[in-house]
Amino acid sequence: FVFVCTIICFVFLLQTITPLFTQLFLENQLELPIYTQILISLHEKLSQYGAFILFFLFLSLIFIFFQIKSKGFLYQSLLSLLLSLPLFGKITLRTYLYQYCFTLSLLIQAGIDLLSSVLLAQQSISSQSIRHKLSQIHNSLLNGKSFYEGAKICKLFDSLTLSLIVAAQKGENFSQVLHTCAIYYKNQNKDTLDFMIALIEPLFTCLLGIFVLLLALGIFMPIWNLS
Repeated sequence: FVFVCTIICFVFLLQTITPLFTQLFLENQLELPIYTQILISLHEKLSQYGAFILFFLFLSLIFIFFQIKSKGFLYQSLLSLLLSLPLFGKITLRTYLYQYCFTLSLLIQAGIDLLSSVLLAQQSISSQSIRHKLSQIHNSLLNGKSFYEGAKICKLFDSLTLSLIVAAQKGENFSQVLHTCAIYYKNQNKDTLDFMIALIEPLFTCLLGIFVLLLALGIFMPIWNLS
């Protein structure tokens, strides 16, 4: 919201203030600095293609909305791209692991057998790539192996979670351990998101400062030369 408002304010100022000074600069045949040239160029491009840009953005938002709603190819591609990013990939993966462990814990507590619970929890994941990796746990159980062996093969769970699963398989508190794993992933994501949110304010303050500085230098530097 802050980013969109910043962009809208910058475009509004660019389209209302820049034309007022451009004619003055051209009439006096001033040598325009690079900052002013950038502002004039941006103003001309927005004046020529602004309507097309808005129309394209509108169509893109509608297309993305329906892709997300239908879980289509673009949605899966965006998820794969998101999972490959350093920080956002970890947050997304932990979200899916939280959902998987929490769902599996509830299903086992409800009295559903482990094989059916694993399949249902796996199907609740929207990402095809994550769902495919989690299917190795179901395949492991079908082949007579343990849940731990399948979880180790899929390479999604960290060492702490795998250790908890090994310990849980020796007792009767498997659903409780899965719930603990889910809370563990949820807390990890909470710490990461709190850190990212703390960075948003100074980052957007810097961004707004860059826009204001560009407008100020682009407009006032030729005026100083004129005087």
